[in-house]
Amino acid sequence: MKEIANSSAFAYQTHRVTAMPNRKSNSGAAAQANGRYRIARRGRCWEVRDAAGDLVCLTVYKKGAVEVVRRLSTPSC
Repeated sequence: MKEIANSSAFAYQTHRVTAMPNRKSNSGAAAQANGRYRIARRGRCWEVRDAAGDLVCLTVYKKGAVEVVRRLSTPSC
């Protein structure tokens, strides 16, 4: 860290911004119901895409995306 002093009595510290380390992919086999849907990170959200690659929905939480896939994969009555 490097300390920078201003002309006033105020001083603040700066640090070099580094890239975040690569993380392991969070889309597991359980989230991909029979290969028909794919869950992937999209910025701060999670996207669900079908087998053709069309966007089905965006969710804020991964848990919500998994729930959407589960409900779409469950056979209707």
